[in-house]
Amino acid sequence: MDLAPITLILLIFNIGLTIWSIRALGLTVQAGIDRLDAQLAGAIQKVVEGDLAGSFEPVNPIQQAIAQMLSSRIESAPVDMKRAEDGTFE
Repeated sequence: MDLAPITLILLIFNIGLTIWSIRALGLTVQAGIDRLDAQLAGAIQKVVEGDLAGSFEPVNPIQQAIAQMLSSRIESAPVDMKRAEDGTFE
């Protein structure tokens, strides 16, 4: 019995099934990218319009005071680092 025709038929079937699978996967990925693009566009539009500004918590006054204290301390006290002759810090 000659198996060449059966092998050829199975090979052609396998190639067709592979092409169909790749096409289906490509369509699925493309649909996902389109959906993600639409969601990102909607989120960016909300941020640009300012709809999300009311949904944030107000700043904690204690945290704000600590941040202001740290920033003023950094600005007022510059760090003076001296180096030895060999390049290491003293």
